[in-house]
Amino acid sequence: MQFFLSVLVFMMVQAVLFGIGTVAIVSTPLVDKAAALMPVMIVATMFLAIPISWYIAVKMRLSNDRALHKWQHMPAYHH
Repeated sequence: MQFFLSVLVFMMVQAVLFGIGTVAIVSTPLVDKAAALMPVMIVATMFLAIPISWYIAVKMRLSNDRALHKWQHMPAYHH
């Protein structure tokens, strides 16, 4: 379950890192070397996104487990 959650989170994290990297290259003097730096940046963001997405998935799972545990132990509401 956590693997699938981390895969979903990975795509979003990688997209954000890609955007940050692209803006960092295009909006600085590095734009002259953009053709060589973009592939490097893409690979770097993929490798950075793996541990970040795993960390976020663990936090999401723990948060959900805590909420579910609380909900299961609440007294039932009766009229």
